[in-house]
Amino acid sequence: MSTKMTRRTLLATGTASATLAALPVMAQETGTLYEVEIKNFKFNPKTLEVRPGDRIRWTNQDRAPHDAAALDETWRTPILTRGESGEVTVTADMSTDYFCSVHPSMRATLTIVSA
Repeated sequence: MSTKMTRRTLLATGTASATLAALPVMAQETGTLYEVEIKNFKFNPKTLEVRPGDRIRWTNQDRAPHDAAALDETWRTPILTRGESGEVTVTADMSTDYFCSVHPSMRATLTIVSA
């Protein structure tokens, strides 16, 4: 019986340690997650108001590959095929005008407001 208690204690301690180790990661994700759909060769929404610390997730719903890239090339998602998503975390100084580098006529804008 003491062997079972030891195993239970070890299991409980290990689970608690794993949970505590994950807390800092969860605490860092306090910003809002915004979803942008890429469909019919357009970003939807075309304009988005965000704050530093927010995250933006672009999901490609087209058959063609797309990405989201700053006009000044300071940030970008990977090239996304249909059903794939890419994320960027908003910073106060990031470029706000972006486009699809595969299809440069696709453009959109972020408005970054103070926290």
